[in-house]
Amino acid sequence: MRYLFFDIECCDGEHICEFGYVITDENFKPVKKEVLKINPDKPFRITGRTNHADIELFFSEQDYKKSPLFINYYESIKNLIEYPDLIIVGHAIGN
Repeated sequence: MRYLFFDIECCDGEHICEFGYVITDENFKPVKKEVLKINPDKPFRITGRTNHADIELFFSEQDYKKSPLFINYYESIKNLIEYPDLIIVGHAIGN
């Protein structure tokens, strides 16, 4: 049994600009980790949002805008989360 831990970041609370994950073995030893920078093709609205805290992203807005669009990562992410014998743990997935 392996575990997939993931987190996503959005440019505006809705459109993904980052998908990060770690796969561990049954002893929680990391086997693979990766951060996918994604061009959300939408304006970044991460500060000054009504009733929401500001968000500080790791990479610059320009880094995300230079990255491939989500469609280029879709199959890889889909295959990752549908892989058999993985327990999936997402960070703040209710957001």
